[in-house]
Amino acid sequence: MVDPKTGDTLERRKDDTEASILQRINEYITKAVPIVRLQRQEGKVLEVNADQSIEEVFAELEEKLNLK
Repeated sequence: MVDPKTGDTLERRKDDTEASILQRINEYITKAVPIVRLQRQEGKVLEVNADQSIEEVFAELEEKLNLK
C-alpha cells in the first residue's frame, strides 16, 4: 500500500483487520479523548497547527511555550 500524499510505502500491522482497527479507535475514544478534554479544561493542552512545515510547527511551539 502507498501513501497517496507522499508516495511512501506503508507498512501494515499483522493485526490490521477491520475489527482490530475499530477496537483501537474505540479505545482511543473511550480512554484518551476524556483525558485530553479534562487536561484542555485545566489549561494543560497546547494545540498546534501540524498542517504546516516542520519549521512553522517548531516556531509555533516556541511561541506557545514562550521560548522565543
